[in-house]
Amino acid sequence: MINFRRKQYQLFFSNNLAPLVALNYADELFFKWFKKYVGAQYRILSIIKNGWQEKYGLVDDINNLKSVYQNKLRSKTWIKIIFVEYKARSKKLKKFLDQIARVKYNKSNSREAGRDLVKIRELAAPLDAMSNLLHLFSELVGGINSKPTNNLNKIIQVGAYIKEDVSKLLARRRNNCNNLFGAIAKILRLRANDIEYLTIPEIILGLRRGKIAGRLINARKKITILFYEEKKLKIYAGKAALQFLKRGRFKELLVSNSNNTLRGQIARRGVAAGRVIVVKNSTAAIRRMKRGDILVAPYTAVEYLPAIKLAAALVTETGGLTSHAAIVARELGTPCIIGVRDVTKLLKTGDLVEVNADIGVIIKK
Repeated sequence: MINFRRKQYQLFFSNNLAPLVALNYADELFFKWFKKYVGAQYRILSIIKNGWQEKYGLVDDINNLKSVYQNKLRSKTWIKIIFVEYKARSKKLKKFLDQIARVKYNKSNSREAGRDLVKIRELAAPLDAMSNLLHLFSELVGGINSKPTNNLNKIIQVGAYIKEDVSKLLARRRNNCNNLFGAIAKILRLRANDIEYLTIPEIILGLRRGKIAGRLINARKKITILFYEEKKLKIYAGKAALQFLKRGRFKELLVSNSNNTLRGQIARRGVAAGRVIVVKNSTAAIRRMKRGDILVAPYTAVEYLPAIKLAAALVTETGGLTSHAAIVARELGTPCIIGVRDVTKLLKTGDLVEVNADIGVIIKK
């Protein structure tokens, strides 16, 4: 939780993303589709530093989303419409990705490369919105206090399917676009991974001019802020990003739990006690975890699996019932509590805790 411009923002997403990849979840096109499917929007403040993204939503907007989602829970057609549309739209994207994989891009067809990049974004934005709205649904509504109705179960099932399929699509998008990104980087005289630090409009403009300022990319590698306050996404990088945070009086708050008892959402029941290992990435988790430790992380992904298999219990700061941590914990039979606000700050490596996932609490001894 943070204070920013005298408003409170709640952390609900963390991972390793370059700014352009993060923009797939935060540009105006994404929010247009999100509003279409949900009927409401939310504002974000996303901070990307040293390859690590922390995405915050305005608390007032998140509370409004809870109410909107509760109404959607009563609808018998909402999730069916989304699922049918997802299947149709994902098929179109897959077909186009296969098509561009066969194209040989170079300086002579640079405009075509730009148009194809725009089309990928247009085809992917609705899918990104669907994935995000169902992730938020499972986090905000699909908790332990929700009654297990057929509608809730159906939404959670569809959410899990779309989440997994979108992950495969992201990998496919990257593999099929390697040729496209490589050609664009060559035209702009950049390294291939530098493209990930540019927005699509910036890439299009660069292709027209034949170059892009390297200092912009270098600034974004240090720190990038994505700020969607109303209807326009604003991007700040380097010194401008630091000044922006300073002007907004960015301040972290530990307001969600007491020092000794932390509460979250039950993902897999069970009780375990042990030594806490707090990590921010999979590399640290694999290096530091020993069998019987309690793994505490902002979130988990497939790269965390070797560490998760050693854990007596799993605790994450973000995530819903369809998150990676929740799904893997249920498969392995590992006690798991998710959505524990500020847990990576309130607990420290070496702390001894009891994780009681039968009632959703972590007790510090």
